[in-house]
Amino acid sequence: ESFQISTLIDSVFYLLRAKITASGAAVHKHIEEGLSISAHFGELRQVFSNLLLNSLDAVNMGGNVTLTASSHTDPRTGKRRAWILVADDGQGIQPQAISQIFEPFFTTKGSIGNGLGLWVTREIITKHGGSIRVRSRTESPRQGTTFAVVLPLAV
Repeated sequence: ESFQISTLIDSVFYLLRAKITASGAAVHKHIEEGLSISAHFGELRQVFSNLLLNSLDAVNMGGNVTLTASSHTDPRTGKRRAWILVADDGQGIQPQAISQIFEPFFTTKGSIGNGLGLWVTREIITKHGGSIRVRSRTESPRQGTTFAVVLPLAV
């Protein structure tokens, strides 16, 4: 189905409203108007819920999480793509863990979670013709993590 990315993100924020409030984090969203994608709404809601929950887990009380969606032209194909970023100013992911975070059962959270969230996230994004990347820093002043999801825009 085709839908606006803003509708998807609003749905994620509504679903996680109690967790957002309890986290004490400042959560911001910046969504370019008119971005539409053709996808399974529920699957992408799972993707962005997982990414937002991970960011909320990473930040301390008073931390910041920002969700941004915009369109860019893919330099290889010339096609317009949606770029959706979930960024936080949490502790970051250790460099040695970055290469493993999309593997099943790998977790950086100890006994919390089962290590399947990012693996499932990547599988869903790939199934929809997209990609996901991560950038993370563990040292101040710019510590934190950003996940970038790139998806085809609806025609």
